Amino acid sequence: MNDKLKFVLNLVISLFTIFLLIVVLVFFYKIKLKSNNNNGKVLGLRTIENSNCNYKPDLYYSANGYNIYSYCLDSIIVVDDYMQELKEYIIDNPNVLEKLYENLTYITFLDGGTKEYKDYKPLTISNNGITIIKCNGRDDKTKDVYIGPDSMYYKENFCKQDNATFTKTFKVLGVDKGLLNEVVLTLEYFDITTDVMLNTNKDFHIGSSYEFEFMGKETNDTINSIFKDFGIVEIREINN
Repeated sequence: MNDKLKFVLNLVISLFTIFLLIVVLVFFYKIKLKSNNNNGKVLGLRTIENSNCNYKPDLYYSANGYNIYSYCLDSIIVVDDYMQELKEYIIDNPNVLEKLYENLTYITFLDGGTKEYKDYKPLTISNNGITIIKCNGRDDKTKDVYIGPDSMYYKENFCKQDNATFTKTFKVLGVDKGLLNEVVLTLEYFDITTDVMLNTNKDFHIGSSYEFEFMGKETNDTINSIFKDFGIVEIREINN
């Protein structure tokens, strides 16, 4: 066999080998794509919001290495070929959250990777809107997931090993605004009145009552001690 014929034969064998390799790769890629897309279907979510929300995360499901918390929701239902509560559906479908993320918009926080997902794409998957916060698991933060209504946002107690908070209700008797965001509030707690200084741009109305949510466990410390020793998570005006 002359050299020219050998060259042609080797070229044909090489091309045929490359062709077979491409066919095999395409075949397995299609299988993977089909699996990742849940057979081409888009999962839906149906939630029932809590009419008497306590604004605290409730442990919903414990997985391997992370927890799922619900926030102001009574029910989280996955819509597939059938409807099933998420904490039951996830047992046989451990990648369900990743599949949901694919159809949600998100922003990434500057803490190393915590993401906040919203149902803001043209093709929505939820009935009432949804927010999912996926913690990054870095710098003493957990890998936990928080699921709540569209109005939920990242709070300071989220993603912490101890995410407990407590609330105290105060009536505002006086407001003295200082420089920048400094404000001195005269607060009434039962029959006790005291002044506290805060750094906040929130507007306060004299005569209104507010729920102050603090980081940590419930305490009976004095008002000034609470504001000094416990970080404020959220301030909510109570509608009378």
